[in-house]
Amino acid sequence: MITINYLSHNRFNNFWKITSNFLNLIKEENKSKIRVNVLSTNSTDFDRLDGIETNIVVFNPGYNYMSKIEYAVSQETKYSVKLDEDCFVGNHVWDYMIENMDILSSDENLVLSPLVSNNIPLVDQFIESFVTDQIVKDKIYSQFLKRDMPNGLWGVDYSSLNKYTLQASSWDPSSFYEGVAKINHYYKGIHPIRICAEAQIILNDYIIDNFSKITDRQDYSIEEFICPYHTPGVILIKTKDWKNIIMDRGPDAFDEVPYNTYKNRYNKKTFYVKNGFAIHLTYNTIHNCTHNSNYTSLGIAMINGLEYETNLIEKIINKLGC
Repeated sequence: MITINYLSHNRFNNFWKITSNFLNLIKEENKSKIRVNVLSTNSTDFDRLDGIETNIVVFNPGYNYMSKIEYAVSQETKYSVKLDEDCFVGNHVWDYMIENMDILSSDENLVLSPLVSNNIPLVDQFIESFVTDQIVKDKIYSQFLKRDMPNGLWGVDYSSLNKYTLQASSWDPSSFYEGVAKINHYYKGIHPIRICAEAQIILNDYIIDNFSKITDRQDYSIEEFICPYHTPGVILIKTKDWKNIIMDRGPDAFDEVPYNTYKNRYNKKTFYVKNGFAIHLTYNTIHNCTHNSNYTSLGIAMINGLEYETNLIEKIINKLGC
């Protein structure tokens, strides 16, 4: 049994409309293998799923992300899914993950993830597999190479990584991650995609223009990925592992650092669904919110980042017709 924990924060109906559309389309026999917790901030306005046990749990406003994680790991199902509200997984990928959950039965295997677009490190595999137009690939990689790796973002000096961007003639993700591994800080979740609005826009435009790759069944398989840092926006994990991860609290109000610390400390294996294309809309680094003044000063944030995300959601809803 799997509990899917949907972590909703401040984006309500339209985000859930997309996620619920995909979950309602999974195979009937797989619906009995899951239940869904909608972990919401101050809202109960969520449609319940068809044939899937749906629980809506409301949390008080504020920095409640870890409170939601704590609730998620208190569930008694063997497996859990962490699903951030801005990540969207197609029904065929959901079916494949549900039907292959046993890959995590081995203690050495930590997570199974879809192939998520704006994800570290899976964005590189996503681009190679999803984007078949070499001109578009080159445009994205060109933006990567133009991206200054800043000194001061999250209190970290990433300028040594300019060796792989500003000072490089071609994008080489393997070499980039070797450089990331050498950074003496727990915030290793850095990649040009996370701080480059231009690259995110090019990739998202291509996804919308080729949306059938998200909705249609693909030729799936499971592959291991090895990296110094993984952003776990959507993962399938054993509940006991997830509980162990958050026993060591990280330096902020999220679980990203504890997850990676646990993964690396115990040499856990991580896997993704090859051709299991999924969408992560944008990183909040480009949103230009009032609490992101550091992003703005470093030349990362868009002037209208949240408006861009809202328009992108509308495009996805129009593609789905929901």
